[in-house]
Amino acid sequence: MITNIQKFFGKARKYISTNILFITFIITSVINGILVRGATVGTPLDIKPLLADLVLVMVLGAFAYFIKPKYRYIYFILMSILLSGICMINAIYYKNYLSFASISLLTTLSELGGYTDAVFENILQWKDFIYIWQIFAVTFIHLQLRKRDYYEKLGEVEQPKIRFLNTIVVTLILLGFFISMLTSTDISRLKKQWNREYVVMEFGIYVYQFNDVITCARTKLNSMFGYDEAAKAFREYYAEVPEETPYKNKYTGILKDKNVIVIHAESIQNFLISDDLRDGKPAEFNGIEVTPTLNKLAREGIYFSNFYSQESAGTSSDTEFTFNTSLMPATNGTVFVS
Repeated sequence: MITNIQKFFGKARKYISTNILFITFIITSVINGILVRGATVGTPLDIKPLLADLVLVMVLGAFAYFIKPKYRYIYFILMSILLSGICMINAIYYKNYLSFASISLLTTLSELGGYTDAVFENILQWKDFIYIWQIFAVTFIHLQLRKRDYYEKLGEVEQPKIRFLNTIVVTLILLGFFISMLTSTDISRLKKQWNREYVVMEFGIYVYQFNDVITCARTKLNSMFGYDEAAKAFREYYAEVPEETPYKNKYTGILKDKNVIVIHAESIQNFLISDDLRDGKPAEFNGIEVTPTLNKLAREGIYFSNFYSQESAGTSSDTEFTFNTSLMPATNGTVFVS
């Protein structure tokens, strides 16, 4: 019994001593995942997202075994830059929008134009860069190992293919344990990627981001190669819909032959507008009525204060799409992008 225990600890020591950079990458990545969840959704030590982060970074780290030991630092530092960047971007985005970033947003970066100075002055703070500690940690460990001729010695004793397979086997075991904890709701929300906060809470920041990339790529591919089929289904559907609906109510036709002026105001909420249907008391700030013209329009015209917001992940752009087309937005992603 004692001999078996000694053999186990001997193998464990040997594994750790010959996988120092790999283990450093795994630990620092998981810690960053914990930090970003703590700063956003407030579940830093939940087991499910922790396992999900661990599984994904182990898969990423395992591919380093196909690279010669002396070049693995380059791979690990590139992966560290990628993962710490994911954490930093999402932490900043959540701080300002209470949601998480999507790869589809990269297509709109050109719209910043001359506002980049405002982004750095008003949004970015020094604490937002805490996640890049991973890059320095991996670099520091690499420099220490290089001083000890670690990589030359490692090349003499390592069996990379066996190491890779062993890592994948352990990852699959952890993955199986993680999957056993999932519910149908978890899987559905991961697939739809609509409730981003929930996905990060249950699957971790890395799984969320990589799933977002896959979702956006799938949407792009569908739009590139599935246009003819989608257009055919669209035409057939509207060919069967009658041109005039028989449904009528008291508002039907009241604007016929009238000019319609539309004001689309972003983030205007009901509490700002006070109409006679509610208490009739206008919202004020320092004794000044906040929305006097809108209040007048509400009193003299038709005002709908009880409605369901028809928007998906695209938020503001979804409302613009729905208003201008009378169509519902996409259930996945942003309809203007996809």
